[in-house]
Amino acid sequence: MNLPPEAISAICSYLGVKEERNGENLLNGENLLIFTEVRTLEQSDVCVINLSSSLTSNDHPPRSLFCKQASIERLKKVFSKSDEGWDISFQSFLNEQVFFSDFASELSEGTIPRCVYTSKAPDRFSDSHTFLTITEKISSDDYKEYKTLTTTQVKSALSWLAAFHKTFWMRPSFSRLFPHGAWWRKVLRPTVNYKSIPDVFTRLCKSLPSFSRVDTPENYSLIQCVEKNIDVIHNSRQNTLVHGDFKTSNIFFRASEKEVMAIDFQWSGGGNCAADVAYLIAGGVQFEDINEELLLDHYFGELTASSQDIRDTYSRESFLLSYEQEILCYFSTALPYLLKDLTPTICLENFTKYGWLTHEFDERVTLWLTERALQATKNLIKEKIITLY
Repeated sequence: MNLPPEAISAICSYLGVKEERNGENLLNGENLLIFTEVRTLEQSDVCVINLSSSLTSNDHPPRSLFCKQASIERLKKVFSKSDEGWDISFQSFLNEQVFFSDFASELSEGTIPRCVYTSKAPDRFSDSHTFLTITEKISSDDYKEYKTLTTTQVKSALSWLAAFHKTFWMRPSFSRLFPHGAWWRKVLRPTVNYKSIPDVFTRLCKSLPSFSRVDTPENYSLIQCVEKNIDVIHNSRQNTLVHGDFKTSNIFFRASEKEVMAIDFQWSGGGNCAADVAYLIAGGVQFEDINEELLLDHYFGELTASSQDIRDTYSRESFLLSYEQEILCYFSTALPYLLKDLTPTICLENFTKYGWLTHEFDERVTLWLTERALQATKNLIKEKIITLY
């Protein structure tokens, strides 16, 4: 991986290493940096950066950095997307850079990795542009990632969310970030066919055996209601900055399981605090273990603790109603985007590959999420948030 000189200068400054030795610029001679653990993700390449052994010493012990790079030219050769889809992808990489440069410093030290360098944002996107973000690497000796979260870990993650949301509570705007954060938000999913929601539901009822218990005229009416009210569902009241992708692979825990570190802010932006909570519970907790009342009570208690302003302006009832809306918001994107091709064969072939049960590959979880969304639809109709056509 080739880094620009300014990135290497930033790394040297962070690690306390001089770029020159014996009057020679290290960039022109020996290998200053060692790149390891290179992985290719769906939309970016990631690697770990270490100093060469010749530069490490008692004064400069081995330390690692995490590098995420997205080459637009490479991505366009690998993935087929519409111009709208590519524009959102480009924006998401820029969005994370804006978060690190403009907002990350407001968070308590140790809650997210420190950013060392981000590439300069372009005046406009071009195929030749490469997005580059370098941060501290989360030490595996200190923090661990878990595919399956215990109740203790979920509560710790919710405590992290509450602290994050309190930090940015009721800002009038989040300049340069997505005006509406969260990857499943309709405004950020221009290629998802939301009008297909009733058809996808019909297909799942016919293809997944367990869906026979939701295959009723009433539920078809509710699903049609979701499609008709899609813009209302996705237009929830904004009250803070949301992480936007708060899932198990982006959350790390210390050994005590009470201290949390989070990564990946590509989809951060303005939103309702309940959005992050709904996504964590619906997408990151083993469905057999979900005790919504317990988890929601814990989060709301953490959010309002030591904050009279939040207690005075945001009631528990408002939070719970927002949570219902955000559950349905997530489901209404997941259904036509993630679940549209699900079959028993796909479930059988894939669900054991993952450490936690994901509704993308597990029929039981898909059914749980669908039933929960149907109940949320009823609740929002009752509260006159959406209309049953």
